Amino acid sequence: MIQKYERGVSFWAILIVVGVAFGGFAYKQHADRTERRLAAEADQKAYAESLEKLQAVNQRFDDALKIAQSTARIALSQPVTQLQQISREAAGISVHACLAEAKTAAVGRMNAAVDVFLAFMQQKDRDEHTKRAEKHLWDYMTALKVCADSRVKRND
Repeated sequence: MIQKYERGVSFWAILIVVGVAFGGFAYKQHADRTERRLAAEADQKAYAESLEKLQAVNQRFDDALKIAQSTARIALSQPVTQLQQISREAAGISVHACLAEAKTAAVGRMNAAVDVFLAFMQQKDRDEHTKRAEKHLWDYMTALKVCADSRVKRND
């Protein structure tokens, strides 16, 4: 009878150990999934905030650019100064790693646009600066698309 009792206790002890081990494994898997989900949510939030900051500074620059484009040559110093300030602000913002190339292109476009106005104010040729601004604009749009596409693929 005692042997039967000992076998029963051993069986239940092994079953409990296996159950605890399985429960620990299941909990670890759940914790890992939760950690990955939280990291993905934080990454998405950081990306969205960076994109919003980058688009906001670009919108402010475009608004100031429209004003500068409709200003007489003799009165351009203040609008160009404002464009330079916005460009410096854009250079100083921190963005998600995926948007770093887009930020670089955006700042390059802003600087090239300022150079266009400075050449215009000095009555010099603007073609080189205009082409550079157009290239940076194209690079900016391409970088945004590449970043967005890579994020969609990662979320699939």
